[in-house]
Amino acid sequence: MSSRSKRFHLVSSGFLEAFLAQQQASLAISTYQAGRVILLFGHGEKLHQVVRRFRRPMGMTFRDGTLIVATKHELVVHHRVEAAAPGYPKAPGRYDALFMPRARWITGALDLHDLHIMPDRTVLGVNTLFSSITRFDGAGDQSTIWKPPFITDQRPSDACHLNGMAVSKDDPRFVTLLAPTVSRKGWRANRLTSGQILRIKDNAVVADGLPMPHSPRLHAENLYWLHAATGALMVAPARTAPTERLSATEICRVGGFARGLVIQDDVALVGHSHIRPGTTFADLPVATAATHAGITAIDLKTGNTLGEAVYHTDCHEIYD
Repeated sequence: MSSRSKRFHLVSSGFLEAFLAQQQASLAISTYQAGRVILLFGHGEKLHQVVRRFRRPMGMTFRDGTLIVATKHELVVHHRVEAAAPGYPKAPGRYDALFMPRARWITGALDLHDLHIMPDRTVLGVNTLFSSITRFDGAGDQSTIWKPPFITDQRPSDACHLNGMAVSKDDPRFVTLLAPTVSRKGWRANRLTSGQILRIKDNAVVADGLPMPHSPRLHAENLYWLHAATGALMVAPARTAPTERLSATEICRVGGFARGLVIQDDVALVGHSHIRPGTTFADLPVATAATHAGITAIDLKTGNTLGEAVYHTDCHEIYD
């Protein structure tokens, strides 16, 4: 079967399957463009994937055996069930566990981006449409716990494209947004120079002038994030004085529109997307290099690329 006809054809350099097998872990990716959540894992010497359909999946979060996926109108709650895996008819004995859907929390169309499960099992979500962080309790209650100081009137306008949330010990500490605007989709006007990182506890702008920052993550006292428009992986010490700005360093660049970041054992797995000619982001600096969607593994100590896995069919954009 040719790569052109094979569904979700994924070509790996060999690192990702070995790394996931070593970690005894799976990597979940969401692609709202293809309407799928995909679980990648190493089995033997191969990289395997389980592809499942969702309606516009975006942010995901995992804690203590619970996987939650944000879709167009709801949060879909899955529980890890080990007993169901050995007898799974399509691949008996291959999986350690299955994620079984257990609940659907109706949210409405909020364009939910980054998520985090709290100890009380409520969920914090970056509510991009309403420019805020929202708490969901699973019983129908939705409450705003934070919004940028310039957002005084919450409307469904995606004014600043609030997208990312960095959490440490269940404490949301930093957010990324694309522009400090209040008009409907105002962030689109100067997207290469208007991005910001805000510190939540005091609403301080700790970095600005950024080219579409996304996916902030805290790891080993550092804040990491992506510049989607250039494909750059960035780092800065997370601890700063009240009036101090982030002192950022570029680690490396990946070949695509960068969104989605997870860090394990000083290895960063970075998602990147294809930018198609004639689309909204076709004029971005990274557009010519953004020919495929995939995952690139980066050594955080050296900035070197350890390997990558690239889609050749069906999956053109990755969010998380």
